[in-house]
Amino acid sequence: MTCPISSSQRAYFLLYYLYLPVPATKDKIVQDFQSSVLKEEWSKRQSAILTRANERKAQNKQHQAELEEKLNAWKEHDTAAQKQLDEQMNALKGQFVDKHLDVMSDVGRLERKMGTGPKFGEGKACLNTRVNLIQCYKENDDIRPCNDIMAALEQCVSKTVTSH
Repeated sequence: MTCPISSSQRAYFLLYYLYLPVPATKDKIVQDFQSSVLKEEWSKRQSAILTRANERKAQNKQHQAELEEKLNAWKEHDTAAQKQLDEQMNALKGQFVDKHLDVMSDVGRLERKMGTGPKFGEGKACLNTRVNLIQCYKENDDIRPCNDIMAALEQCVSKTVTSH
């Protein structure tokens, strides 16, 4: 039995069938290699992105914890300072009430002792000076320009009290 194909044709077909898949396989190998390289690079990139994101999250949590700690410390300090201020305010209110009662008692004693003399806030004792002082206070936001008038009023009151 002879083959209808010549030996040169047979060699050609053999080479064709043997080498035809090689370029296709070569392309496939190259594509697979490129694909695996891309996948590996993409995997590295994703891993780097996730690592940076996790680092940022950790830094944010740490920063938030630090801020909360500072806020709590500030709140404690504020509470302590407010408590101290409240205590000082209550002490000063108590002192004010005590001084007010002392002054009212002294005023009452002076009024009884002076008898018919002018009472504080009543009559025309130092009227002009009081009017001038009130006018000065109305015209000025700052009380320093009224210091001279205030000194004159103190002098007038001292004279009025000591003369009776």
